[in-house]
Amino acid sequence: MKINFKDKFKKKGFKTSLVLCALFAAFAVSNQKAEAATDGTGGVVSGGGYVYWAENRDSANFSGYSPAWNTWSNHQRQLYASVDSRVASAGGSNKFLNECRESEYIWWLRAANNGFWAIYTDGATQSVPWLPWQSDPRRGDSRWNDYMNSQGNSWNSGRVNIICSGNFKPKEENRSKVETRTTSEKTTLNGSYSTSTVVNPRSTEEFLNYTPAQQAEWWTMHEIQNTPEVKTAYGEWYDKNISKIKSLNGKTGDDFKNLKAELENGAKAAIAKGQLHPDITLSTKNRKGFAKGGVIDVIERTRNQSVEISNSKDQRRTQTWRVKIINGKDVEIPGTRKDSGWVETGVKGQAPNVVLSSPVGRSFWQMIHAKCNNLGMKNVSNDLGSQGIDATASDSSVSDTMRTKPYSSQLDLQLGNVAGKTPTFKSTAYDGFYNQTSGCLPVIDCISNPTDPKNGSDSANNVQDSGDKRNYTYGAQSNAVVGSDTKLLSSDAFTFFRDNDTHNIRVDLWYPKVNTANTGITVDPKPTLFTRLFFDKNGTPAKDLVSVTANKKQILTGADITNGKGYMTNGELTNIGMASQWASDEGKPHRFNVDWVSEPTVTNTVYTNVNGNGGASGATTDTSKIRVYCPMTLNSKTPSKPSIDPNPSSSSPVTGITEFNNAANKSVAVDFVRAGSGLNQREGK
Repeated sequence: MKINFKDKFKKKGFKTSLVLCALFAAFAVSNQKAEAATDGTGGVVSGGGYVYWAENRDSANFSGYSPAWNTWSNHQRQLYASVDSRVASAGGSNKFLNECRESEYIWWLRAANNGFWAIYTDGATQSVPWLPWQSDPRRGDSRWNDYMNSQGNSWNSGRVNIICSGNFKPKEENRSKVETRTTSEKTTLNGSYSTSTVVNPRSTEEFLNYTPAQQAEWWTMHEIQNTPEVKTAYGEWYDKNISKIKSLNGKTGDDFKNLKAELENGAKAAIAKGQLHPDITLSTKNRKGFAKGGVIDVIERTRNQSVEISNSKDQRRTQTWRVKIINGKDVEIPGTRKDSGWVETGVKGQAPNVVLSSPVGRSFWQMIHAKCNNLGMKNVSNDLGSQGIDATASDSSVSDTMRTKPYSSQLDLQLGNVAGKTPTFKSTAYDGFYNQTSGCLPVIDCISNPTDPKNGSDSANNVQDSGDKRNYTYGAQSNAVVGSDTKLLSSDAFTFFRDNDTHNIRVDLWYPKVNTANTGITVDPKPTLFTRLFFDKNGTPAKDLVSVTANKKQILTGADITNGKGYMTNGELTNIGMASQWASDEGKPHRFNVDWVSEPTVTNTVYTNVNGNGGASGATTDTSKIRVYCPMTLNSKTPSKPSIDPNPSSSSPVTGITEFNNAANKSVAVDFVRAGSGLNQREGK
């Protein structure tokens, strides 16, 4: 039965309320036509008010009741408790009801001023809450278009007043895609091919200011040493397998994979055997130079061997997913995509790249030695802290040796480095650190003991304060004038006749003696190497009227004395002769200083063998010299302190005294007088 809504409204006399039959049309699956329960008219209501098609959209999960159904049906139940049965009845079956319950979208005919599904209500006007809607359903989901395409003019003719999308589900299908690609793979075998050890003595900052002769002398005691390069286990493995490495080029499949695995395992096993640390024997030159004092760097250098094995890989992957077909287009269903991942389908080796580096340093350490500067070496030890080992610095030793642990960078070497991190480290870069005397002075005395030593030294003839002393002074001996006679005297001042005869003066010999045990210093039994003599140039008489002899030979003239010329001779000199043709001026006797130069031996600890990993073995002793100057001292037998040169060499030769020492008890005075006139007879008186 067909019912015209407009006619029925007029017949019943309803002018302001909307009365609609519960008419339904359902979506058909795919493009099948939907069922309509009853014909109806959707359009303008007589007497005012409008009829709209509205939609209720929400996400559906296609299991249980959809949010769209819950929202729509709960709203309708505010007026119609029997919504479910009405929908089932109007749709002709529970199938239509269930399809509406799972719908993503529901479109329905509604009155102009409320959000309810309009059905026959005997003309009662309903005031109900508003429900979201839109007046133009053509703006809705693509399923609206699917419905319109499948239903023809059902909508436009007013035959439909509710649509449920659950009866019009989109078709689902599986999709897949296969991708291929070619990638490159690189494996690097990297190990030490060979190692060597380098010994590099450091010069001080003053080296460039040395004279050419001084620089040449330095090189007579220093040299750079290198061991031959020694192959490591990895180096030997490489040399043995180089042909196999090259044969990887062009191999495919398992042939490539098996050979590559063999080479990788062999290289790893060789590398695991560790690094070689070749020993080097310290040369005689370097031992001699190190014993004098300085810094030696020990460096381990290595050649790195890098083998880069390359290959290409053919790969494939498959992706699958499900789609919904909406408006003829695929819409991927979330969560359905699966990826097999890239699967290798083939492999091929490529030409290997082999690189042998130049030797580069990998391990660095230092050793330092100084004499007569144990305080400075203690400061070095303190600054090195845990990085310093084998320190021998002590209060009793004058020869100190120390070495550092190895570092990984040459920049970490602090000794002999002007850029050192501490003032002490910086000081080791200068000559002054190795020319200190503070550590030797306390342990060496100058003495004149007649019983020590006895081995041929003239010290056995020392008188000291024994014998006839003149004016209670002593230190030298001679047959001097006493009144009108001559007498053997021990004194520091003598008077001779100006008879042009040679008058001999013997002075007590002063020589070095070590006064502290465990110093490593040894004094030769006959220690004197040189004797130095210097006169006060203001003594009288002068010029050719006076002469000085030794061993019956003239060594100085009066003119030499006046001009400040001294005298130096090898060996020991204690007897000095003087002759004058003229008497001395009053208060202007000749006065002279004497000192004796010795070079005691210092025992130093050096290493026979070293390697670049911090190894030092074969610790032994070597010797060097210090130069000691013992001055003549009168009127005393108390030990005195010498002057010391800790590093004597040809570049610092012994030179004569150049300045007269006028200090008390350091010079012998000689006066000349006329014969037969007593001690006060001077020329012209």
